[in-house]
Amino acid sequence: MSSAVTDVRRVLLAPFGTYGDLAPFLPIGEELRSRGTAVTFAGDRALMMGARARGFQTVAIGPSQATTFSADHAALGTRFGGYSSWRRVLNDYVTPALRDGLGDFERMWARIEPDVVVHHPLALHARLSARLRGIPTVALHLHPMLSAAVCGSTRRGQFALELGRLLRSVEREHDLPTLPRPSLRWGWGERNVLLQDPALLERAGVALPEFFDCPAIGFPTTEPPAPGINDEPAVVDWREDCRGARVAISFGSFLGAMHAGLLIDVATALGRDHSVLVMNAPGETRQALEEEGIRAVGFVDFRSVGPWADAMVHHGGLGTMMEALRAGVRSVVVPLAFDQLWNGSVLERAGCGTVSAPSGPAVLASVGQTLDDECMLTQVNEVGSRLTRDAGAFACDVIEAEGAVGRPGEGCA
Repeated sequence: MSSAVTDVRRVLLAPFGTYGDLAPFLPIGEELRSRGTAVTFAGDRALMMGARARGFQTVAIGPSQATTFSADHAALGTRFGGYSSWRRVLNDYVTPALRDGLGDFERMWARIEPDVVVHHPLALHARLSARLRGIPTVALHLHPMLSAAVCGSTRRGQFALELGRLLRSVEREHDLPTLPRPSLRWGWGERNVLLQDPALLERAGVALPEFFDCPAIGFPTTEPPAPGINDEPAVVDWREDCRGARVAISFGSFLGAMHAGLLIDVATALGRDHSVLVMNAPGETRQALEEEGIRAVGFVDFRSVGPWADAMVHHGGLGTMMEALRAGVRSVVVPLAFDQLWNGSVLERAGCGTVSAPSGPAVLASVGQTLDDECMLTQVNEVGSRLTRDAGAFACDVIEAEGAVGRPGEGCA
């Protein structure tokens, strides 16, 4: 997809959450940079470390919440389809980020005056500050179940009362429109794109509601690592192990640390019959797994693992799910929080994976059924071959078009 002629020369990217939320912003930033655009990232200090490692200019905004969140087990859960997790995050993390970060953004504009602000829907401090400054915004939506609550008839948009009260105060103070369900609705930009893949949604029979004016463009990804970059001994040994099937496990960086007991239980159960590689394993967990004879590593790009994997056990994070599909690997999803139940159900409906209960015996049974299902392998390869390959370029075209129009408004109004 070619870049349009535009006056956009400076873009601010404002992610929010964990590394999985940052991940799609990075290839978009790299594509913008390749087009000659000056790119700055702004957000939580821990997230900014990931962007800085890619050579981007960064600005730390608001309180640093990564350490607190990594120990907040009450923030995780699948009650009410995952909405219990969202409620906790909105009230306990988005609220202080907005309260403390709005002023940080205001002070930052004196140094960085972007043509467009591209933000996560929960980066409300970025969205509102840009609105007050008259800067166009584009929201990158990763979570359809949360975003759809903005405009639908569900009452779940009312559940973050503390955040809602703070937003009402901001609306009054700055003479902003009074939006219904402000906790979610202010997260929408002038333009909105959904980073789910249309081929997967189509195969699963997921029809987004008519009011959901947010086209699905696919999940942006970076270039694959150079051959051999992840060839550490544990990965090489796993590739060469012919005992049973080769199964890769990842519960993500934050959730893997918070669910170390479950990770060990699942890996140990699978390790009795299969060759197991645990990815993103924290240090202490890695040591415990190695004592059980399980290969465990820190961060490894899944594209260096996928071609050898027969199955992938993961938490249902969007990025992990899409990497498994691209590699043609069947998934067993163990949802732990947020939108992971929704993602798992989409994979299951598309015939590309199955959802398992969070226990070693349950995952072992699900992996066995998945490996026996040759139709699932066919479906995974078919859907994987149709996934959007230029989602990052498409997102950049939307960003540049919005910057050229330059018309701030209230978002999903």
